Amino acid sequence: MGRRALARMIDLIVVALPVVVTLSALGVPTEAPAALVTFPLLHTAYHVTFEFNTGATPAKRLLGLRVTGLDGERLEPLAALNRNAWVLFQIMAGPAIVVLLLNLAWSLFGIAIVASAVMRPDGRGIHDRWSNAVVSRHRKRPRHYGRT
Repeated sequence: MGRRALARMIDLIVVALPVVVTLSALGVPTEAPAALVTFPLLHTAYHVTFEFNTGATPAKRLLGLRVTGLDGERLEPLAALNRNAWVLFQIMAGPAIVVLLLNLAWSLFGIAIVASAVMRPDGRGIHDRWSNAVVSRHRKRPRHYGRT
């Protein structure tokens, strides 16, 4: 594992641990919307603050790394924010991309079920065959449905 990745992981723990402890003490579940918004914003603020003020987060400093502009000088605040906005995007978009892919897979599965029903002479889909069921048309409501 490279130094940059290791520094990122250490910083992640440094930011996440107090957030998780505080939310737990307040009785807020870590999957609550407040937690899902608070952590990425604190993580970004942590990186921007340290990289602008000292040129390195504690983990980067520990591992001998420093963030500077191309000229070797300290990053300007906007440059530090811009740099870490990309990381914020990755943190926020990662779960959204996973959800998007799961929804896509679920939709494709639904299309496969419909296609399997349309392509069979008896009109039974995969889910019908798995459960030994059949869907049929009835003009009258069956006796066991509705009022007794």
